[in-house]
Amino acid sequence: MSHVRRNVKIEASMQDMGFQPLEQLFCCCSSSRTTNTECAPQVFAKGLPLLQDEEICPSPPAARVEAARRSAQEQEDEERKQVAKLSTVVATFVKKAIAGFSVRLVDPETLTVTSSFFLMDRRLTVFSLKAHDEETAESLPVQDYDIKDVMSLYKGRDVAARAPALASLSQLCVGMDLVSKYTRIFFLFNESIDKDNFFVNFKILRLSVEIPRP
Repeated sequence: MSHVRRNVKIEASMQDMGFQPLEQLFCCCSSSRTTNTECAPQVFAKGLPLLQDEEICPSPPAARVEAARRSAQEQEDEERKQVAKLSTVVATFVKKAIAGFSVRLVDPETLTVTSSFFLMDRRLTVFSLKAHDEETAESLPVQDYDIKDVMSLYKGRDVAARAPALASLSQLCVGMDLVSKYTRIFFLFNESIDKDNFFVNFKILRLSVEIPRP
């Protein structure tokens, strides 16, 4: 009987004291018998979710705000780096275009490839194509095009869709449609990276002319 009474007293004592000491033991932010106000007591009877730290002791609001701020700052810094990198690439292309550089043009029907000279004015509003060899230059004078007349710029599979005869060369081609002269020009590059570089930079310059200037 004394043994039974002693067990009853122990059980009653545990019910009176609750599970606060055990809750504090498994609380990540408690080092005393006083419950941390930022860590709400958990009901011990639901089990011991030891691996669920966020449930046992959620991060203080200030910590979550700081983590979000750091993440936003890191994203902003990365975007700033990408913009700076792209600006450098475009500036390099502009210098090269103003000085002029060699390109190859391919006829979308006969697949004839001709060497030409690509040149842009300093205002970046007009680009010109001039044949390299003298014989062709005499029969085909310099062609000037307003960059605003470029209504469409495309590459790769889009080239093959518009000019099926260029399907085998499409992965190295950039095409453009000019509305004023109702013509299409196809550039042929030796390397895919050269094609992508020309495409991206020319597209940026084309879009830039739409921005109102003071």
